[in-house]
Amino acid sequence: MKKLSFVLALSLSSGWALAQSNCSVPVLKALENNQEVDVAGSALPASITLVLAKKAGCASDVTYQFTGAELTLVRSKRPLLPTMLVNSPEVDLAEFRKVYQTGDRLYIEVPGRSITIASTANKNDKVPLPENQGAAINWLLKK
Repeated sequence: MKKLSFVLALSLSSGWALAQSNCSVPVLKALENNQEVDVAGSALPASITLVLAKKAGCASDVTYQFTGAELTLVRSKRPLLPTMLVNSPEVDLAEFRKVYQTGDRLYIEVPGRSITIASTANKNDKVPLPENQGAAINWLLKK
C-alpha cells in the first residue's frame, strides 16, 4: 500500500493523476510485423517488437516507456541459454530459434524499475513504476 501511495503522490505532484490505481501497471505485448503474437501457443519468429500498452478501459492520456527487458528460454523449468538482456523494443530471437522445441517457454519480463509512465499531455512528466509492478509474458512455444 505504501508503494501505491508513493506512486500516486508522485503522479499528483507532477501535475497529472492516474484514473485508476490498477491502470498504472501496463500490459506487455510481443508483436511480429505489427501483429500481436499468440503467446498461448505459437512458433518463435526471427524477431519481435516489445510494446507496453495500457489495460483495456484505462485512461488514454498515459503512455509507457521502458529501458530494459529480460528474455529467458525455458525447458522443464530450467533455462536453456543465459538470460538475454535487451534495451530496445526490437528483439532478435535468432539464438533462441536455434535451440527451442515445442513445449518450451519464452519468459519475457520488463521489470518495474525500467518502466516509466508519461502523460500524453506533458511528456516531461515521467513517473517510474515500483520494482514489483513490472510486466511479463510467459509464451508457450510450438514448432
